[in-house]
Amino acid sequence: MHNPEPQAPQASEPHSPLAECWRRLRAAYRYANLASHHVLGFTIKLVLAVYFGLGLLFLVLRYAILPNIDMYKGDIERLASRAVGNQVAIARIYASWNGLHPSLFLGDVTLKDGAGRQVLALPSVSATFSWWSVFAAEPRFETLELIRPQLDVRRAGDGVVYVAGVRIDPKDDGGGGGDWVFRQREIVIREGQVIWTDGVRGAAPLALRDVSLVLHNRWRTHRVALKAPPPAALSQPLDV
Repeated sequence: MHNPEPQAPQASEPHSPLAECWRRLRAAYRYANLASHHVLGFTIKLVLAVYFGLGLLFLVLRYAILPNIDMYKGDIERLASRAVGNQVAIARIYASWNGLHPSLFLGDVTLKDGAGRQVLALPSVSATFSWWSVFAAEPRFETLELIRPQLDVRRAGDGVVYVAGVRIDPKDDGGGGGDWVFRQREIVIREGQVIWTDGVRGAAPLALRDVSLVLHNRWRTHRVALKAPPPAALSQPLDV
C-alpha cells in the first residue's frame, strides 16, 4: 500500500502593509457610505417635514386665522406686550397678504409703561411678518411701518434712557425690548412726534415734530437714518 508522502506546510505569504491599509480604507468607505445614507435620509425627511409644516401653516393662516383676525386681537395684544415688555392695546386690526408674507394693519395702538403712563400712541401701523418668526418663536417683521406715532423718550436721573417705556441701557447686555427692536429687518417711522424729557439736566420737555426714522438690519449690521426738525428757535433740522 502506497502511503503519500506528507507535504511540507506552505509558508504563509508575508502580510503586506499596503494591503492592510487598503482593507481599512475599504471598511472606512463602507461605514462612511452607510452613515451618509442615514444622514441623507434624515436630511430629506427633515426638509420635507419643514416644507409641509410651513405649507400647512400657510393654509391655516390664509383660510382660518387671517380672515377672522379680529377674533385673535387679545392674543396679539398679549404677544406684543410680552415682546416689548409693556402693556399694548389695539383698537382696530385688519389682515392681508404681501406676496407670501402675512401683513397686519393696526389702528390706534397704545403702549403704557409699568407706571401706567402712555408712552406711545400709534394711529396707524403696517406690519409685514417674516417667516423667521416660526423659528425664532417671537414676532419678526420684514417691514414695520409706523405712521404719525407719538413717542415718549426719557432720560432718567441715573442716565438710563427709556424709549416708549423700553429701557435702552448700553451697559446692560440684556436689552429686552430694545434687543427685539434691533432684530427686526426694517422699521420705518413717518411724521412722528417725539417728546424728550431729560431727568439729568432737569430741563423742560423738548417736542420734536415731523420726525422720520429708518432702521435697517442686515445680518447684525444696523443702519439708521434720522431726520427731525427741532423748534425753529434752537437750530437747523437734524439729519443723521
